[in-house]
Amino acid sequence: MNTCLVLQIRTGTSRSRPSVDFGGVFDDLVRRGWLTEDAGLMTLTEAGEAARARAKERSLRVHRQVHEGVSTEDFVTTINVLRRMVANLGGDGNLPG
Repeated sequence: MNTCLVLQIRTGTSRSRPSVDFGGVFDDLVRRGWLTEDAGLMTLTEAGEAARARAKERSLRVHRQVHEGVSTEDFVTTINVLRRMVANLGGDGNLPG
């Protein structure tokens, strides 16, 4: 049996995404059979771990595709310029990196 991930999460508003309905997200994960909850502890099930692994692989595949032919230096410069532009328009340019 695989080791399951156990999370203790405080729900509330997220700084970067205040409109996220974490309760709804957790309820959906429980309905899918990917997460269980007991006394405030949320545990990723084996099916949830499999889904997490699939999502990670997809994310890595997209990351490789997006960065193909782009140096790390150019990528960092682009992100910094975009953050500055967001800040210039009144947004939060310090989004998580």
